[in-house]
Amino acid sequence: MNIASLPSDFVTRAKRLLAPEVRTLTQRETLLGESFFGRPELLGMFNYDIDGNTFASHCAQKLLQQSCSPNQPHPLAILLDTIRFAKDDEVRSKLMKCLKTGHQDSA
Repeated sequence: MNIASLPSDFVTRAKRLLAPEVRTLTQRETLLGESFFGRPELLGMFNYDIDGNTFASHCAQKLLQQSCSPNQPHPLAILLDTIRFAKDDEVRSKLMKCLKTGHQDSA
């Protein structure tokens, strides 16, 4: 992934999507565990014991800095897909719209 080609507010957009999903420690551990099962190097790079908004921001930034292998999606894409697939169609549509436009309707 060429980070330079991403919109300047991409981390903010990703944070908006992540924040409601990582409010509690249990939510953080569950989401990242489902997303990165078998990838301890990714699971171990986070401080889980901070508030949800800060965690969402740090998570988006740290994952965006990770490289991806040619045969796998980028780690941030994997995390966002885990959230997207857990939602119903209406919420999925809103998530995709937010990523594309930077605006999030109330979900």
